[in-house]
Parts: sequence; structure tokens; C-alpha cells
Amino acid sequence: MSVRNLILPGLVVTSILFLAACNVDGTTETASNISNPVENTSENHSDSVIPVAAAAVYEDYSESRFDELEGNKPFAIFFHAGWCPTCRALDTELKNELSELPEDAIILKANYDGENELKQKYGINMQSFVVIVNKNGEVSFKQPDPALDTIKSEFAKVL
Repeated sequence: MSVRNLILPGLVVTSILFLAACNVDGTTETASNISNPVENTSENHSDSVIPVAAAAVYEDYSESRFDELEGNKPFAIFFHAGWCPTCRALDTELKNELSELPEDAIILKANYDGENELKQKYGINMQSFVVIVNKNGEVSFKQPDPALDTIKSEFAKVL
């Protein structure tokens, strides 16, 4: 049997294993981010009840979560691109300094490369933008690569 005959099946098996480990949105699950759905209230979104945040929340964007918040509660959208060093730096800072944000701050991390309708809605033409939306669904702040202190002060205006 030649080496060429072994490479193709090996590539197919590797691809299948990789895809099996991916979610629908292309991210991979790890043991550290799999949680009990009953215990993790940030994952349990009800259409009729908006949970009150005991601490700031930073979570992946979903259309259902966006619909739940829009016009009901202030929130921010961070247009993140995994290939963007500026976005990765702000993402790390948000994760590490989440406790520095106001208690009721909610930040949705939207995939800049995939959320085209959302980008169009808010006039976003480059990655690293942060948009803060007030409880009436109006944009109160929009800026690329804002400092964490700026995000904090802008949230304080709408909470």
C-alpha cells in the first residue's frame, strides 16, 4: 500500500473528528465551558422574563438574546473578529476586568465576520466597534476599540 493511499483516509478521519467537536457556530466545546443548564442562568433565556444581572455579563451574541434585551434593558455589542489583534486584546481585557464594569452591564460578543445584518443595522464598517444601546433600543455610544474606562463610563450613563 502506498503512502498516498494512507494520507487521504487519514485526512478524512481527522476532518470528521474536528467537525464533530465543533458547535453549529464553529466554536469548539471544552470541558471548562460546558455547564449545567439549570444552574447557569445566563444560558437560560426566557422570552417573557429578563434576568436581573447580579454582576456584569459578557456572552456570545445570539439573536434570541438580542431580541430579549432590545427595547427592554441597556446592553452593549462588541463586534469581534478572531483574526483581529485589537479585538483579541479587548476580548481578553473584558474577560479579565468584567468585575470592573457596572453590575447590570451586559455585553454581547458578535462575530464581525458573520453578523452582517447586525452590522448593517448599526452602521458598523470595521471590527472592534462597541455599540451601547439604551433601554429604549437607541444607540447611546458607538466607537471602535474603546478603552475599558470609556465603556464603564458610557454604561454608567444608560444604567
